[in-house]
Amino acid sequence: MKKNITITFSNQKGGVGKSTLCAMFANYLKEKNAGTVCIMDCDRQHSMVAKRQADAKYLQAESVPYELKSIEIDTLQSAAVLMKSAKAMVGICMFDSPGNIYLQGMVPLLGYSDVIICPFQYEFNCLESTLMFLNVIGKIWLAYMKGRKKPKLIFVPNLVMKSRGTAAEIESWKKTDAALVQAGGIVTPPIYNRADLSRYNTFGNTRQQAEIVRPAFDMIYNELTKLEE
Repeated sequence: MKKNITITFSNQKGGVGKSTLCAMFANYLKEKNAGTVCIMDCDRQHSMVAKRQADAKYLQAESVPYELKSIEIDTLQSAAVLMKSAKAMVGICMFDSPGNIYLQGMVPLLGYSDVIICPFQYEFNCLESTLMFLNVIGKIWLAYMKGRKKPKLIFVPNLVMKSRGTAAEIESWKKTDAALVQAGGIVTPPIYNRADLSRYNTFGNTRQQAEIVRPAFDMIYNELTKLEE
């Protein structure tokens, strides 16, 4: 695996579990002994930093498994400086991006991360937003990535209701996956909607949580091992 990996969790649609999966993947990486892990909370509400503080108080934790920082990326310059420093560190640096993908500061994150992880749901409005997200990424890559290696794009079907879905809907989901692959992405196994996911924390995954996310996270981890120096 590369000595340095940068990952951005992003989708312009809110409520798809972006921050939850970012924290749970950091927990997963620590459980895998994948080296140094840090999260840059770039969302304007800095909800992950607030979550870490609440978790530490509730769990009465004296130490943290990985660093979690609040960062502002309102400008292109500030985000470029952030990405440069992230690329210089040894370990895995993950960005929990803002919901507004049109911020100038999103350009370095979506253009220069090694991996972009996009959680989505099989729901019309979410799929529309995901397609718009793909369009924005395409424009950034066209403008800034000429001659450069593009980030690996991984889509995670999240909060999928295992007991729901007519035959026609399931067929539609398969076509959605195929379209995302055709657009150059990788689609992981689904993460099913379970109450345990809402009880996540920034210190570690429970056994039940680990079982829910393992198929998707194992696939993502396998893709990380393929990244070249």
